[in-house]
Amino acid sequence: MGEYIQAGGSLMWPLLFLALISLAIVLERIVFWTRLRRRQNRAQLGAEEFLAIRRYKASLDMILSSAPLLGILGTVLQIGRTFQGIAASGLPDSRALLVGVAGALTPTVLGLVLALFTLIAVQLLERQANRAQEVSQKYAAAAQPPEESRPQPQHACPDEPAKINVESPIRRGASLGGLSEKEKRFFLS
Repeated sequence: MGEYIQAGGSLMWPLLFLALISLAIVLERIVFWTRLRRRQNRAQLGAEEFLAIRRYKASLDMILSSAPLLGILGTVLQIGRTFQGIAASGLPDSRALLVGVAGALTPTVLGLVLALFTLIAVQLLERQANRAQEVSQKYAAAAQPPEESRPQPQHACPDEPAKINVESPIRRGASLGGLSEKEKRFFLS
């Protein structure tokens, strides 16, 4: 592996750093979604979870767009160095040219592989986040009591603020008719 890093030039290190960041984010997201699935009441996303389902998306998007560009830049720089070395020797050496070009393509390959990995991760995480939001919204709509059964203010005294009998529809066993059977099993098991 050291020979690939050396052949790829100085931009291999930033690419490897981006690869580590991407891998760390993907692993953190896997842990997040695993914990969310194991939670007792999975259908109700709290404010923190609602914001956290798309955490680090901007970072993954930045890696997705910058990795191929860094790889191409590394390739161009390495090809330039190869041509400079051949020009300095004064004689065209086809073997040196082929070895130099082959090494120069290494950053492009790493950049493209990193971009593919990150693209797949972004798409899967975005799909999971959209699904969680949809199901949470369906659950919230199904758990909301009908208009006529909502608590009405009770005025004991005109000078006191109205008191509202707040009872959670979830604790009352609200209807989950808006959810599919699969969603009910997933979120209420």
